[in-house]
Amino acid sequence: MPLGKRFHIFLFRVLLCVCILIQTNKAASQVSFFYNETASKLPNGALSFFTDTADDQSWNRFLTIEKKLNPYPQNKFTISYKNKMVWLKLKFDNIESLSTQHYLMIRNPHINYIEAWLLKNDSIAQAFPLTGERLPFNTRTIDHTDFIFPLPNDSLRDYSMVLMIDKRNEVVNIPLHLLSENGFIHYTRKKNMLAGFFTGLFLFLIIFIVFLYYNIREKLYIFYSIYILLVLIYIFCDFGYTLMFILPENPFLADIIRPLSINLATPFYILFCMELLNTKQNMPVFFRWMKTLVTITFILFFIALFFIKDQGKFRPTLAAITFFITNFLMIGNIIISVTGIIKKIPYSLHVLLISLIVIIGFFVFSLYLNTLVPDTFITSNILKLTISLEVTVFAMILSLRFKSYKLQSEQLLRQISQQQEQIFKTITDYQEKELQRLSSLLHDSVGARLSGLRYNLESGNEDSQQGKKIKNAITEVSELADEVRSFSHNFSPVLLQKKGLKRAIEQFVQSINESGKLKIQFEMIGSLERTSFRYELLIHNIVQELIQNILKHAEATEAIVQLVMEENIVSIYVEDNGKGFNKAKIKEGLGFIQIKQLIIFVNGQLQLDAAEGKGTKVSIEFTTLPDERKHPDTDS
Repeated sequence: MPLGKRFHIFLFRVLLCVCILIQTNKAASQVSFFYNETASKLPNGALSFFTDTADDQSWNRFLTIEKKLNPYPQNKFTISYKNKMVWLKLKFDNIESLSTQHYLMIRNPHINYIEAWLLKNDSIAQAFPLTGERLPFNTRTIDHTDFIFPLPNDSLRDYSMVLMIDKRNEVVNIPLHLLSENGFIHYTRKKNMLAGFFTGLFLFLIIFIVFLYYNIREKLYIFYSIYILLVLIYIFCDFGYTLMFILPENPFLADIIRPLSINLATPFYILFCMELLNTKQNMPVFFRWMKTLVTITFILFFIALFFIKDQGKFRPTLAAITFFITNFLMIGNIIISVTGIIKKIPYSLHVLLISLIVIIGFFVFSLYLNTLVPDTFITSNILKLTISLEVTVFAMILSLRFKSYKLQSEQLLRQISQQQEQIFKTITDYQEKELQRLSSLLHDSVGARLSGLRYNLESGNEDSQQGKKIKNAITEVSELADEVRSFSHNFSPVLLQKKGLKRAIEQFVQSINESGKLKIQFEMIGSLERTSFRYELLIHNIVQELIQNILKHAEATEAIVQLVMEENIVSIYVEDNGKGFNKAKIKEGLGFIQIKQLIIFVNGQLQLDAAEGKGTKVSIEFTTLPDERKHPDTDS
């Protein structure tokens, strides 16, 4: 068996064992005790408990089961995932350092229902109202995300506290804190600062990822921004701020947002990793399997929405199924990243390491929930910390990827620009040679032969009738020779080189005006009169072609040609009063097609405004290169 395949099987088995360990290790004591935020052991006999299957949460129910209370064990014991509520009685007689303690806090915002009675000599000294995560926030004794109960200011030696805690079929974690006034203030300040840090970090990262998506428009940025948003919602809910600030009158919605957000975040994380590693192209088999698992996860998510109010066995069963599928998604993601490392796919190692960190965070957090690891600041916030590390590292990776993508894009644009410039140079060089050849042909061959023909005709007899015909022919040949000479001068790029673009166009326009066929008004404005010769040749050819189109097709009597030349930009505007045409029906001639292709080569823009009976307007604009000839402009 190949080494890579053996490694995949080994990794799959290890991660499967980890998932099973997380899901099955629930045999632990779920009650812990703290002085302020310092963990301590409960004195013997200080705490007793009873797990109750009844639905009665009143004081009378406690009186019924009071004699059934058992000493709370210090060894392993479980009250999680049972369809029972828990009664606790905390006696303060055996607890030291009570003189400075002013509050009893249950540091868990996610207890469904909780009710407390302060007893003095086993008689009710104060009854606190029923509260909990599934009741409006105004039922809290003190406005706080956790459950805070004030204690008497005098000695607590004769006092005890009875707590009814109802969180059936879910994880039950009950950290009991005796807080001084300063301890309460310090804890609240630290919790708010931590929540502010996470909220600010995640909001910044969401904005940053959206900015990257705006510049690149790739799906992975959408997936990752949604993932970060869902994790932010989960963290905000986990701190208890959703019920406190956003949905104080809607506890049910505040309660379900937390599990839904974290369960929905995982498939978006997987989709992001699949896009980052280009799994569809690089690993199509894995892509199909992972896509199927993600689809199943989304289906389960929508099924859960219909049973979210269920507090019986179905809800934890569905949660367990979702848990296993989520872990299989993470396992599949790790296998894909390992395969990517073997295939040398970029970012595969990053995905592997970060996914392992997140899995370790989930694992330690699960151990914390089941009190298999000490309840500390790190363990209680390990999931938030690892996810924060993960999103920060991935944001840095995406920023580096964006930088690399931008550099590659700029390099590609430079290559394309150089290729277009080379193509344009080749085309203009070819046009220049062809125009020179055509000019020479007209001037040296056709023009010379016409001149010779005219000379022979002039030597004939003018007295006869035949002589008159010869004289008319001489006149026509002379006119033709002049026209050929004019065309040869206009075609020749030497005219551009010697007299400049403005003079060349003026001479061409003048020849048209003198023919009487069309009256053209030419105007050249702007801060420049010369540019790169290749662009001058392009401009000259475009103007000639547009005027020729007017002469051939427009049946116009007047036309306007305006040339604007500024630093690095040229605008050509041509308008006639001809018959116009329907743009949807007209077929473009070869000359106009060549104009459009040349404009594309130089990244220019062309706008054509025409309608039947309303003439034609053509506007062309493109950037140019500086004049490489480095000589003063001339006009003669």
